[in-house]
Amino acid sequence: MGRLLTLAATLLAALAITWFDQRTPEPAPTSAPADAFSAGRAAADIAAIGSIAHPVGSAANHTVRDTLVARMAALGLSPQVHHNLGVWPGRGDSGRASVGFVDNVVASCRARPRPCPRSS
Repeated sequence: MGRLLTLAATLLAALAITWFDQRTPEPAPTSAPADAFSAGRAAADIAAIGSIAHPVGSAANHTVRDTLVARMAALGLSPQVHHNLGVWPGRGDSGRASVGFVDNVVASCRARPRPCPRSS
């Protein structure tokens, strides 16, 4: 009986350690330091981008692209816009594919000599 209790206690301890280790941190508010990621600031960006529909090729889509480029530049990144042809395979009964010109906004940063900006 003692071995079974020891095994059960060990399994529960391992489960507790794993659960505490795998938990995500609490989201940082808008008032977080400028060099730290803030879920509140990111949510504001997402709300601004997602406030209106912006289908491919529309004026709204170009506005969203320009907003992303400006926001990334404000964070100290050097965004680039890659113009491509996007193809989405057909689904359902029609089987028709959707094709359009898309703009991919890309920015990269290096860990050295200057770390990537978090959010501001």
